[in-house]
Amino acid sequence: MGVVAFPEMRKFNYANTLATGCIAAGGTLGILIPPSTVMVLYGIITGQSIGDMFMAGFIPGLIQIALYMAVVRFWVKRRPADGPAGQSAPLKDKLRSLTRVWSIVLLFSVVIGGLYLGVFSPNEAAGVGAFGALLIGLGRCKNRFAFLRDSLEDSVKTSGMCFMIVLGAMIFGYFLTVSRIPSELSSVIAGVVESPMLVLCGVLLVMIILGCFMDSMAIVLLTVPIFFPLIEAYHINPIWFGILVVRVTEIGLITPPVGLNLFVIKGVANVPMSSVFRGVMPFLAADVIHVAILMAFPILSLWLPGLAGN
Repeated sequence: MGVVAFPEMRKFNYANTLATGCIAAGGTLGILIPPSTVMVLYGIITGQSIGDMFMAGFIPGLIQIALYMAVVRFWVKRRPADGPAGQSAPLKDKLRSLTRVWSIVLLFSVVIGGLYLGVFSPNEAAGVGAFGALLIGLGRCKNRFAFLRDSLEDSVKTSGMCFMIVLGAMIFGYFLTVSRIPSELSSVIAGVVESPMLVLCGVLLVMIILGCFMDSMAIVLLTVPIFFPLIEAYHINPIWFGILVVRVTEIGLITPPVGLNLFVIKGVANVPMSSVFRGVMPFLAADVIHVAILMAFPILSLWLPGLAGN
């Protein structure tokens, strides 16, 4: 996204701070909006319903989008020169441009709607989504053979990577079970700390710190098998905890001084690191507010899965 979005923002004279901050923070949005690979991995490790995890991410994802939009709105209101207005287009042209994305919206609605209505399982939904995306790609491209060849090659690489991650997660989980590390850790902490909320805050803080140095999938693979028995011991809802885990792992990736996303954006945009740091700080403030809202109101994460269960 940095390669695609930053040159466009620079062309419209956006400030480097606003442009890099938007891209770095926006790069964390996809993990909450289904389908999410990290949610799938969390569901496999903990034995939770992947469909429920997908449903639980919708409302928190929309809230995060709204908070980021509010940050941008507040920023350009205070400093209009950082985000100058673009050329206005008639409403008719705006509506006409939406006709180019109808197929993507339709595919998304079929996959998520089918999951929500119970028409098919998460595995079947993945198959429907992949087949639909293939048909859309074949219908739009000119060189269909090259498109099909490249798609199959990328699919094999991605699938191989995911299978290795799942295999590693299962082996690591078995090792932890045999070694009794999670249960012993849970016993020690349960004997010292009485407040479930305090335990939850401590676990999330550890994950934010790890996010500065590690990828989100690696964090989930490493920490969830250790902390999940502790979460169960304190009777914390596992779906709610999963949404919080998914959220804070991505916060770590844009947390100075060593957030991985920040260095990626710096390399792509070729701007001073100080500009990237300054640009992401308002979005980090929105992230803190977002996590506080999700912790204060678990119903935001649990309402849709509850409806699907009924």
